[in-house]
Amino acid sequence: MKTKIVILLTLLVLGTNVQAQSMYLGALVIDANAGIEVMSTEYRYKLKNLGIEKDTTTKDGAANSNFSFGAEVGLAKWISVGLRGKYNQFFTAKDPITNTTPTAHSFEALGALNLHLTHHKHFNLLVGSHFGYSGLTYNANDVNNLIVKGRGSYFDLHLTTRLYIRRFGFHISAYAPFINYPNMSTNNDIFNSYVIAKWKGQGFGLNLGIQYRFFSVRKDILN
Repeated sequence: MKTKIVILLTLLVLGTNVQAQSMYLGALVIDANAGIEVMSTEYRYKLKNLGIEKDTTTKDGAANSNFSFGAEVGLAKWISVGLRGKYNQFFTAKDPITNTTPTAHSFEALGALNLHLTHHKHFNLLVGSHFGYSGLTYNANDVNNLIVKGRGSYFDLHLTTRLYIRRFGFHISAYAPFINYPNMSTNNDIFNSYVIAKWKGQGFGLNLGIQYRFFSVRKDILN
């Protein structure tokens, strides 16, 4: 009887200590957020098959609104890994020549690695990175129905603050995204035959969101 009481008390103490942490081994956190990105961009193209090797570079800016969903698993109280899907809708303006408004959107499928600097019961400060695939689609909405596509890589560095009320919480994240499309293509075969185009962007993003933390008592104790 005494042995059972000791075991029960031990489980309760260990469970309480782990639940007082916002991240731990076996913790599963899901989140959703929305925000904006502002980037400086560089579009570089070169003619080919025409005996001309001159590069032309155009620098500009871009901004988008975005939302994403993610899942994260704690490997320890100070480190976690996860997956994230992110959709971006770019802000565009009407073309004064064609009198049409282009549309542009992109999607990212990302992995995540986070280091948790603090992991108290109601507060979690973390730094980390997302990395993976990015795909862009730009529709000119002109008479030629020109569509430009970019496929490449995405990488960011982020700083995130999470606040918890029991398992539910809110977060704010500031991050620096880096996007690279090394080979842009269009639905115009002539353009693709004579132009090599590249696009890259980097800037600043800010997201607000919510999260929910699941946990397993058995896994908690193993931490």
